[in-house]
Amino acid sequence: VNPNGRSNGWIDENESQVFHPMVYTTFDYGWQSGQGVPADVKTAEQVIPSRRWRYSRMGIEDYMLLKMAQDNIDKMGAGGNAYKKQLDAIVKSVLKNRYDRKLFHRKRKELVELVEALAK
Repeated sequence: VNPNGRSNGWIDENESQVFHPMVYTTFDYGWQSGQGVPADVKTAEQVIPSRRWRYSRMGIEDYMLLKMAQDNIDKMGAGGNAYKKQLDAIVKSVLKNRYDRKLFHRKRKELVELVEALAK
């Protein structure tokens, strides 16, 4: 747990607050007593999942989905123009509304559906 962070990394409700560590130590600094590191973490070297790892993985998955969609659209040539417009609309919508998590999840689902449609 990083005592300089402004939120506890174990509580999902604090996702909007800054919290940076990817590897947690076993110390409970008392800055949020009782909400520190879980009791089953025995050593400072043990790596445990965090939101930061989850978002890193999601970023890699998003890149992979975007690349798959773009590659399949490129293979279609002029026949893929409608799909290209759909992909562009998804990307622009997310970039324009970066802080809207619900929109992001809806658009991510649309992207997955687009990739599945292109794979057929």
